[in-house]
Amino acid sequence: MKIDMLPILKGEKKELAFDYPLTIEASFPSVVFPEPVRVLGTIRDMAGYIALALTVKIPYETVCDRCLLPIARTMELDFNKTVALEDTLENEDNDDYVIVRNRMLDLDKALQEAVVLSFPSKHLCKEDCKGLCMTCGKDLNEGSCDCVTKESNPMWDEIRKKLGNT
Repeated sequence: MKIDMLPILKGEKKELAFDYPLTIEASFPSVVFPEPVRVLGTIRDMAGYIALALTVKIPYETVCDRCLLPIARTMELDFNKTVALEDTLENEDNDDYVIVRNRMLDLDKALQEAVVLSFPSKHLCKEDCKGLCMTCGKDLNEGSCDCVTKESNPMWDEIRKKLGNT
C-alpha cells in the first residue's frame, strides 16, 4: 500500500490511520494463508520525526513438523520504524527507516521483509509433541508402539562381545 504523506509533511495532519489487507508474496513450504493478512497502523508526526507503528495479523494453516497433524495459527507482528525523507539520508540501505519517495510511503516491501524474517521456521502442534515412530509411523502422542527403539551401532559390536555385553 502506498500512502500519500503530503498531509503530514505539510503539517495539515498530525496522524494518519489505516487498515488494509496485505498479500503475502513469499512462499513458505506447506503453509497456506486462508484469508488476507490484516495490517492496522498509524503514522504520527512526533514534532521532529515521523513514527510508523503497524500491527500485522497473519492467519495461517500448516502441519506439525513432528506428527503431521494440521494446525491453524495466527502470528502477530509489531512493526515500528521511523519515517525518513529520501533526500535526508546519506545511506538509503539503513533498515532503521522507511523512506518516503516522491511524497509516497510504500509499506508493502518493508512489511514483506519483516514477515519473512519473523515467520516461524518450525511449526509444532504443541511444545512437547512426540512426533511419529521412525519405524511404524504411529503417532507417539497417542501412546507408544511396540517397535524396538534402541538401535545399536555396529562399530561397537566387537567390544561388546569381548566385554560379554551382547
